[in-house]
Amino acid sequence: MTSVARNLRNISVIKEGAETMSLRGNEFDVSKQINTTDPHAVNEEVDRIYRHLYQGASTELLDQAFRDVDLLYRGQFPGYRACDTEYHDTQHVMDVTLAMARLIDGYERGRIGVQPIDSSLFQLGVVTALFHDCGYVRETTDDKHKNGAEMTLTHVSRGARFLRDYLPKIGMADLVPAATRIVHFTGYEIPVSRIRVKEPVHRVLGNLLGSADILGAASLLEVCAHLAGQGQLERPV
Repeated sequence: MTSVARNLRNISVIKEGAETMSLRGNEFDVSKQINTTDPHAVNEEVDRIYRHLYQGASTELLDQAFRDVDLLYRGQFPGYRACDTEYHDTQHVMDVTLAMARLIDGYERGRIGVQPIDSSLFQLGVVTALFHDCGYVRETTDDKHKNGAEMTLTHVSRGARFLRDYLPKIGMADLVPAATRIVHFTGYEIPVSRIRVKEPVHRVLGNLLGSADILGAASLLEVCAHLAGQGQLERPV
């Protein structure tokens, strides 16, 4: 999570299942048009933005990444369990990814005299958004941790390692160095000022991703405030 939600990082929510989902609130984005609990719906909207910005560009890579992150969070990706960390779930990932695509779209439409975000960098931004919290997902061989929340302090580095192994499999090997740095803009393991990137536009992507994570955390903050008022938060884990 970003610095906005930093103080919530050790909170474990005791409500589960449908009751938890009802407390989270709206399943739709701020436009009330995209169901962010549905990866396919978000995938289609991101593809629409991408095709509008980059006429004739293929969405095959983006579509593959959406399919894979859905499998990962449902426990159907080889070597990984299902995500068991509340509010770092599929909906949060979709919220952040949709926000990231829209922020890149806004940047491209409004930029004057600054480096463009081309189609490959758009893909980099979206794929990094999709997997920015994957460090919370435990491997099937992990018997040390009770749940993904126990890896909060190192989840960004774990996510970077996942991206290092995953990106070459979808044809993005050349962007591994950038992705493994950009993902740290969503965390607090490395101060933002000390994150080293090769190109200025990579820092732009990192800042956009950090902003998208803040936007995606908005519903989390509201729910935690509600639960705290109801006395439904456990002690820090």
